[in-house]
Amino acid sequence: MRGAGRMMGSMLVPPMPALQRELKYVFPNSRSRLFREWLDRRCRPDPVFAAGRISSIYFDMRGNVLLDEKVNSDYLKTKVRLRWYGDWATGEPSGAVYLEVKQRIGSSRKKYRRRLDWMAETTARLTLEDVRLLEVNRLAAEAGFRFGGPLFPVACLEYRRRRYVEAATGTRICLDHDIRPVRVHGQWGRAAHGLPISEGVFEVKGATERLPATLHPLIALGCRRQSFSKFQQCMDQRIVRAGGDD
Repeated sequence: MRGAGRMMGSMLVPPMPALQRELKYVFPNSRSRLFREWLDRRCRPDPVFAAGRISSIYFDMRGNVLLDEKVNSDYLKTKVRLRWYGDWATGEPSGAVYLEVKQRIGSSRKKYRRRLDWMAETTARLTLEDVRLLEVNRLAAEAGFRFGGPLFPVACLEYRRRRYVEAATGTRICLDHDIRPVRVHGQWGRAAHGLPISEGVFEVKGATERLPATLHPLIALGCRRQSFSKFQQCMDQRIVRAGGDD
């Protein structure tokens, strides 16, 4: 393990980067085009990654330990996922795959991110039952993470993302919409519909706990600040649990 860690909740926490604030505002997915057009006129596109599709395979332990941390609003919440990127229009994957371990500690967050030698095109074609995905346990252990049991892939989610920079403050903005599960591990259930969930999420990331003044009109357009988990919402809205009905 790299450095000294400490035990919290379901895992041993290794040293991680400094805390960063992440404010989330939920809006009706049906209004995503309106929000995109509003932000296009008032903010700069991110100079590195302005638009694309994001795919993530979320992992959990038996008994949905990590998901329950979110559902129960635990002080410490942990997400483990593999992530890759694709074309905005076609969704065609390209580039590398990243291992991410993301923690929320109260209202703050920490994220570990490592580029793997896996290719997005190959990973996107794997079924979630493929034993190669269990390699995440070794990779997480090498980074210093110790969980209360082995991790298993649960669901692969996909969504569209636009990224912006608010000019006055330099605040980073993400607009995520059309969030939907595309694959589910058979032991957890199955995707009930090909439709996205009913919400999108607008995220403001930086050191502040306030929405920049130039973005306040978004509240009048239908944003509401609240905790939001794409994984949880997909599990609740679009995934039929094993043994359940539509």
